[in-house]
Amino acid sequence: MNKLKWLLPTILSCVVALFIACNKDAVSDYGPEVEIMFAGRVTNESGDPISDARVESGDESAQTDQNGIFKLKPVRGRARNAILHIRKNGYFNFSRAFVVQDQSVTNVQVQLLEKDPPHSLNAASGAQLQLGSGMSLSFPANALVRENGAAFSGFARVYAKPLAADDPDLGRKMPGDLRAIDGAGEEGVLSTFGMVAVELEDNSGNTLKVAAGKSVTINMAIPSALASVAPEEIPLWYFDEESARWKEEGKATKVNGAYVGEVSHFSFWNCDAFSETVYMDGSVFFDNRSTPLIGAEIQLTVLSNGFKGSAISNGQGWFGGAVPKGYEMLLEIRLPEQCGGAVLYSQNIGPFETDVTLSDIIINDPSIPHSIVEAQLVDCDGQPVENGYAILKYNGITAAVFASSDGSIEYTLINCQNVVDASLTGYDLDEFLESTPVSFILDNTNNLGNITVCNTLSEYIQYTIDGQSFTKVEPNGNANGTFASIASSFDSITLNQNIYMWFVQNPSSGSTLVEQLNVNGLELDVSKPFNVTVNVDQPGLNVGDSMTGTFGGDFKTANGTSHTITGSYKVLRDW
Repeated sequence: MNKLKWLLPTILSCVVALFIACNKDAVSDYGPEVEIMFAGRVTNESGDPISDARVESGDESAQTDQNGIFKLKPVRGRARNAILHIRKNGYFNFSRAFVVQDQSVTNVQVQLLEKDPPHSLNAASGAQLQLGSGMSLSFPANALVRENGAAFSGFARVYAKPLAADDPDLGRKMPGDLRAIDGAGEEGVLSTFGMVAVELEDNSGNTLKVAAGKSVTINMAIPSALASVAPEEIPLWYFDEESARWKEEGKATKVNGAYVGEVSHFSFWNCDAFSETVYMDGSVFFDNRSTPLIGAEIQLTVLSNGFKGSAISNGQGWFGGAVPKGYEMLLEIRLPEQCGGAVLYSQNIGPFETDVTLSDIIINDPSIPHSIVEAQLVDCDGQPVENGYAILKYNGITAAVFASSDGSIEYTLINCQNVVDASLTGYDLDEFLESTPVSFILDNTNNLGNITVCNTLSEYIQYTIDGQSFTKVEPNGNANGTFASIASSFDSITLNQNIYMWFVQNPSSGSTLVEQLNVNGLELDVSKPFNVTVNVDQPGLNVGDSMTGTFGGDFKTANGTSHTITGSYKVLRDW
């Protein structure tokens, strides 16, 4: 029986460049309404997991756990316009539109771009800032204002992240899938020559913007590999986060091996060529049609100019998106994590003038070593974990495999490197529990039996605010005998995905009213009636001791809006 199963490799190159989710006709036609399900992993640029990132699609939202993993409940949306938003303090926001299958989980891996230490800019005098990767920004004097339009003449923080067109990880880092809307309102696909993310703040963190009538010069070096196909003039595009689309605004001209253009506001900016598209999809299997190849990278290369793009197969081995109309392309399939750069399958396809579904691709090569891993996630009572996943580790590779609703896991591991040692840890996303890691020797078939997911996470704050639930891992805690505080982080209590609570506690358990509370950007106004209490179970008498308890009640913010919160915490005292 072919069970529903989903894989999230450590690094996925989500739909990008020439191979994207795109409508070839009208912008408003994004396919039928379907049930959309997202699951994935959020990491930084080094591949390390990012916890507590807020993930949203439609009306559903979730926080990433300590492994950077998230799984959203199903939402309704268009098959060719399933938009995912991810936000985390200290990183540039991410959004992207995906092509999805009805009632199938879309596997995504996102690398958030960290806001590196900012460049300092004297707004009164202006300056040219070198960003690296052959990119620069030139600010004229007195070009910045505050959000209300008031002139700004102090020192500004310029957060900038260049993304070169030849960056091999571009598809993992950039926002959007290079779907774009041109100046005439037509939608197509872009081939990028480079992009940059920019945000402006004063030294207190307040947003700044470019003054009306002023512009900033962007200079982007053209990669040498693309110099022969770079036109003399190219459109400029900015990224609209809410619609997950690049939108045309202005032009850039080729000057001394670089594109130079003027912009009047900041988000992400891009120098790209625009193409008509047709829609293509297909499915890839390993050995036979009952074994979908999950998490495979399907890469396309346009033979005439070398532009590349890629997609990732979902839990059923399906992939889909838009490709340039009228071009012959090379299709290659890889499993980068398991098999490095080895090409498992290749063929020339196209040119296509209309939408097309490729014949099923079956990789049936007995020389490719593989192992089947099976397990059953059960809770403390031996019942199936309904909303769980497992972390599978082997040879430095970390993969997250989502379980079916009956707790079962079945995963075909392509083992090009003939790895022997592996381990699996189960997680319960509803109860926030984990199993003890199970080590095993990889064989052709590995049935690990029941994996009991019954260990409490060592630290957490769980809370429900106005009916929406959140879990914060690795929180911070302080207790000095009289006062105590718990927080999801020290530097982000004003963000919309975090909690900070300060209360009086005696060196013993008991109940007390909170003194301060800021949760998801909602701050308790102590001048208005409230009854949020903390019930302390363990006060954390010494550094390293557990601070545990529950909390709950009603409160109002300064504008008089009422809110209800409940929750619990287990935090190791930091000081």
